[in-house]
Amino acid sequence: MHFFNYGGVQAIQTLWAGPWMLNVTGYDAIQSATGLFWINVTMLFSFLIWGYFLPKLSSKGIDSMRIVKFTLPVSYIILFLIVIMGDKAGATMFTLYILSSIVISLTQPAIALNFPTKLAGKSLTSFNVFLFSGTFFVQWIIGLIIDFSRNLGATITMSYQISFSIFLFLCILSYLFFLILNKNE
Repeated sequence: MHFFNYGGVQAIQTLWAGPWMLNVTGYDAIQSATGLFWINVTMLFSFLIWGYFLPKLSSKGIDSMRIVKFTLPVSYIILFLIVIMGDKAGATMFTLYILSSIVISLTQPAIALNFPTKLAGKSLTSFNVFLFSGTFFVQWIIGLIIDFSRNLGATITMSYQISFSIFLFLCILSYLFFLILNKNE
């Protein structure tokens, strides 16, 4: 799930939200940069808020995996709306997507806590390698699909919609795999 979902959030945030706003929504460079600014401010405050509330929720017996299990699908709905809205999906929709996706970051401390203290650093390093590999892969595959769709004659908007739809499909598949692996929790 981290490879596609978390890696994909970073791929959208770092590479594909800006081009969508420029090429699909029709923003100029200043509008796109302003949208990216608010996406990143939202992301920063999301991490801050989750960092504050997660220990409080954990002390009440609500673990991070349960939170992810029930809240991550909201991001799929928002990504689906982005795809459907096409040129009407701008910075606000991407901000909502990032906001709803950040919940996946709660799994990182859960991973470290599942290992003995002496292995926590190694587990987090492995997690980060996997995460950044996913980011690179999603960045690459989205661009590849956009180019492939354009070469087949699709419009720029349709090419982005096709690419983001495939990304959404991969995210949902990985989420379903996560649910199967964690069905007893």
